[in-house]
Amino acid sequence: MACPGYEFSTFEGIYDDNRALTAIKETVQDITERKQAEEKQRTLKANYQTIFDSGYDPIVIRDMETGEIVDVNKRMCEMFGYTHDQALNLNVEEISLARTGIFASRSRRMDSQGDNTGAANIRVDL
Repeated sequence: MACPGYEFSTFEGIYDDNRALTAIKETVQDITERKQAEEKQRTLKANYQTIFDSGYDPIVIRDMETGEIVDVNKRMCEMFGYTHDQALNLNVEEISLARTGIFASRSRRMDSQGDNTGAANIRVDL
């Protein structure tokens, strides 16, 4: 199956000395590669979002330099009672494990089962 092609056209009027329109010049630019790259990017983002939001654990993504929260998954919003937009305006201290107490009991339970699962800062370049 062939991929659709995309073109970007611009039109320019050509006028004579009396300012009467005598012709129209069309310039066509093939933008198929750009459109295909945009579609691929949309697909990758949708796949990432599905994986990101389907997990059981809450996830907070922060800017490593500023500490600013740049994204949270649905599970984080459900567990902490924030909307996505509210969570993006918080800082980590406002949703920290120590202040909520939600994960404190879960962590103890996991430790008592011998589970070494923990959290880590992981750099992700998107």
